[in-house]
Amino acid sequence: MADLSPNGIGGATDAPLLGDATVLDAAPTLGEMREYRRDAALPWYGGLPAVAAGTLLGTAVILAATALVARAAGPGDLPLVARLALLLAPLSWSALLLGGFAWWLRWRLRDVRLWRFARANGLGFVHRSASGARDWRIARTGLGFPKHLINTEHAALSGDGIVLARNRPTAKPGGGAQLRRPFAFAQVDLPREVPHIVLRNRRSRVLALAGLGLGNRVVLGLEGDFDRHFTLLCPAGYERDALEIFTPDVMAALIDVAGGCEVELVDDRLLLYFPVGLPLWRTETMDRVQAAAALLRDRFGRQTRGYRDERVSLPRRTPAAGGIALQGRRTTSGTGVPAAAAVATAAVLLLSAVVTVLSVLVLPGS
Repeated sequence: MADLSPNGIGGATDAPLLGDATVLDAAPTLGEMREYRRDAALPWYGGLPAVAAGTLLGTAVILAATALVARAAGPGDLPLVARLALLLAPLSWSALLLGGFAWWLRWRLRDVRLWRFARANGLGFVHRSASGARDWRIARTGLGFPKHLINTEHAALSGDGIVLARNRPTAKPGGGAQLRRPFAFAQVDLPREVPHIVLRNRRSRVLALAGLGLGNRVVLGLEGDFDRHFTLLCPAGYERDALEIFTPDVMAALIDVAGGCEVELVDDRLLLYFPVGLPLWRTETMDRVQAAAALLRDRFGRQTRGYRDERVSLPRRTPAAGGIALQGRRTTSGTGVPAAAAVATAAVLLLSAVVTVLSVLVLPGS
């Protein structure tokens, strides 16, 4: 078995699927930051000089306003609480501004590394693309990309039949708050259309907050120890088809190179959902991701190349045509976990804890 990384991705491949990842090593330069802003078509205020100047200016304004208020009031005229507030408030706001800038810079540098990787290997790169635009890069159909949310891809890399990106789902205007975690994914083209099959991971549930509604899916038992790691779900009536695709050798490869991931086959695509926080901008991680995607593309390609849904009635003039019957096609996900429901549940639990503590510690002595 291949050596698994902390993120559950391991393995090796003879040739990188996307390209040489060693270009990710060097720290981005100021020149690359400027080129990245131009290539990504970001406005002038999205560049490093503008963001840094705005942060410093905001900090200076806060400190200057605090100094003026303190001088006008006089230190001896204010109570202790007011003096502490006058000291802590500007420091807190300044720390918030500087922390926000540090967070922004960290992600910008990571995106620049991925942009450099794409440019060095002749790949497509998209800084940000939100669902709703007529763009093939955001035409996702898996459970991780429900239609009731806006799915925004960041630092998307696209090569020959593969897309690699980060996704952040957010609620549409007026749709209410949703608790959804961002995730990274790889999308690989398959030679044929296949039924909608989902392989859930028992350890790292990337799709746990995707509102995964079972619909007409059934849970299948896997051979050997595979049931300890994964749960296989498929449309009712497609049990044999799913087991013919997810054979023991395919499952062994999944455990070897993607033990912490979840897998989805939908239409003619393989979607590989990575654990939250996957550092794609690091050379070793990119190498492991490429190895995993290459191996799984090969294994699933062989398993699905000759697949044909016998439930589809095809005209004689198109004997080799693909297609999946309606009952085997994509089933929609649920509505996710409403934030209001989560907050209400937390409030009830907190209230129950307070009542329990009072009943144990206070009431007996009264």
